[in-house]
Amino acid sequence: MSVRMINRIPGAKPPAWTDGDPAYRGTQWWTVTLAYRGRQMTTPFGTGPGGSAPEAEDVMSCLLSDTAAWENATGFTDWAHEYGLETGEDWDPDLDPGPDPGKRARDIYARIEAQKDRLAAFLGADYEEILWGTVTWPSDEITWHLDPTGD
Repeated sequence: MSVRMINRIPGAKPPAWTDGDPAYRGTQWWTVTLAYRGRQMTTPFGTGPGGSAPEAEDVMSCLLSDTAAWENATGFTDWAHEYGLETGEDWDPDLDPGPDPGKRARDIYARIEAQKDRLAAFLGADYEEILWGTVTWPSDEITWHLDPTGD
């Protein structure tokens, strides 16, 4: 099994969800396309300031880590608490007319759910095996590499 990076384009426009978030200041954005068993997945990927070009292993590691955390959580509140994010559960807009403190966490959670669904479609029948480490990656069985030809 081999996940190949068939394209990585630097200088991609930052995803809209990063707007105004200081955590993404200085991030270099890439548009990355991965290929696996005849399927492709294109996703934005950020590297730190001055970071090197991402490799397939970097992208897959992040996708799988985010997805495993989402899958392991018993729901939004459990997931948000694991990351120390505000859920907005105790927020009362009448008492605190400011912005909803849980909106950011709910948006991230929804994006990871959508990403999980795309990753599951991309990996197909191998999703569970790869996600839960029945096959350790990178390994002889699964390799991650840049292959501009897509072969």
